[in-house]
Amino acid sequence: MFQKEAIYQRISSLVMRVFSPLAAEVAMTICGLWCLLTPLLLWVAWTEQIFLFILLSGVLSCVVFCTFSIAISPEPKPKNTVDIWRQRQEQFNKPALPKRQSTWRDLS
Repeated sequence: MFQKEAIYQRISSLVMRVFSPLAAEVAMTICGLWCLLTPLLLWVAWTEQIFLFILLSGVLSCVVFCTFSIAISPEPKPKNTVDIWRQRQEQFNKPALPKRQSTWRDLS
């Protein structure tokens, strides 16, 4: 069995061999718009064949959108969960803001 990262790298290399990043983003835009229009088109489909064609094309556009989004996503990620945990601890262990000194307005 493949690991998740190996599958993502394989998808990314296959898609980027054929498409440039700009072409992948244009394809994602078109697929996203088609996914947006699919429910409306399914609602107004007047025959079963048209309904099935629209349904199949909507599912296919969602698959293409997800594949391209995996392919053009940025790669730098921590290698394991310990690195993620340490990064989050560093974020929350920052010193708090200094306490404001009281003035004559605060005393009344």
